[in-house]
Amino acid sequence: MPEKNNNSTYNLFYQRIIGTKTLLGRKLLNYKQREIEYIISFIRSSGNSGLIMDMGCSTGQFTRVLASEFGESHVHGADISKKSIERCQKINPMMTFRHIGNGFYRENEGKYQHVL
Repeated sequence: MPEKNNNSTYNLFYQRIIGTKTLLGRKLLNYKQREIEYIISFIRSSGNSGLIMDMGCSTGQFTRVLASEFGESHVHGADISKKSIERCQKINPMMTFRHIGNGFYRENEGKYQHVL
């Protein structure tokens, strides 16, 4: 099955909308901050020795927060948008971001302790 090109759906405009929504949620409305704190607390309480996957990472903002807590080598991001992944890799060259394409789930089965 050929891979679908999602670039028209997930373009830079979409990424900026999501980024703004996340920023507003974290800084102004505080609900994202509480969500992030809860997730970090859960990961710590269940043991954070394994890899963490931020599935649908979009702009990578949440992925970066997790990486600041658990280390860049322990947190990976994935998205169906190749443009989003390219942008994340450009902004965060030391982190791992993967495109969700054909075979992604088979290749990564059992690899991550936490998938968000």
